[in-house]
Amino acid sequence: MSWPIAFRVDADGTMGAGHLMRCLSLAEACRAKGGEPVFFTATAAEGLVERVHAAGFGIVQIEPDAPDRGVRAVCVWASANKRSWVVLDGYQFNGAYQLAVAQAGARLLVIDDHVRLPRYHSDLVLDQNLGSEERRYPVSPGCRVLLGPRYALLAPGFSDAAVNARTPPERALRVLVTLGGADPDDAKSLIISGLNPAVSPVSSGPGGSTDEFPHDLEVTVVIGAVNRRRDEVREHAERSGFRVVENTTNMPGLMAEADMAVIAAGSTSWEVCRMGLPTITITLADNQREIAAALADAGVAISLGWHEQVTGDAVRREVLRLLDDSATRERMCETGRELVDGRGAARVVDAMLGPATAEPGGRN
Repeated sequence: MSWPIAFRVDADGTMGAGHLMRCLSLAEACRAKGGEPVFFTATAAEGLVERVHAAGFGIVQIEPDAPDRGVRAVCVWASANKRSWVVLDGYQFNGAYQLAVAQAGARLLVIDDHVRLPRYHSDLVLDQNLGSEERRYPVSPGCRVLLGPRYALLAPGFSDAAVNARTPPERALRVLVTLGGADPDDAKSLIISGLNPAVSPVSSGPGGSTDEFPHDLEVTVVIGAVNRRRDEVREHAERSGFRVVENTTNMPGLMAEADMAVIAAGSTSWEVCRMGLPTITITLADNQREIAAALADAGVAISLGWHEQVTGDAVRREVLRLLDDSATRERMCETGRELVDGRGAARVVDAMLGPATAEPGGRN
């Protein structure tokens, strides 16, 4: 039996595309269980809108400057589809927004990345981040809370990706650079400069010795769909001799062919874990600080820290170090796969279709 489900989510050059991509993953999992997803979004980026259309989902366009952020349109839908699910993913949707949708007759799933509200008016709360298991969300009686990366919503393609056992090469030669859909502060240019083989080598340690990148190093730079500096970044990367891929729909394939990655500590973190890809992270937003720290503590990634405090030399030094450290890369690979198995979206759908009530604030 089919069941309607609405997603209210946005993406732009400031917030990036992570919220939308993980909702696409959940929408695919819902459809596999009879769901009929529709997206309510203010997203204007042509590449992202096309992804929603290509997936076969309906779109209701919300005006980007709509003062009510589309709550009236969502409530009208909820009133016409009583007891159907609405998914809210975005920090702009506050408690009043949640309450309005719930009072319109919807069952509500709120996806969040930290406890940011005094009260959540929903039937389910999802926080997929490592370390979230210790958080206490202030929820209504009967609300279920799904915590941790076992519920990670990977971008489409990752759940079904063939994950072959990696045998880390003695020296890594293929580096993937991806900082999400937006990269509003252009941290990618910093990383490109740090990886540029023409730049003078830096000291690799206390002894003062220097190392250079291997002559056959291959760097692939991924530019997201809402990157406002895409032309500049492309030119910079190509001048450095790097391959450039824009608005890719084959991120699992790019990760499968790489030996290591440099990424933003956002939703891509769970994708590299799934693929067993050794990783260096850079923090671009406040909500990524805890993720970067948790990944480093778990031994899944090396954190460069806050982007404004990272230098090209620091990027170069850490990449060189990991290129030659096959033992660390192997541990990262194994630990990442243990954390994320690719079944997170299916588990969330099971929770949506399962018992309507649970212990208040119950952890699942």
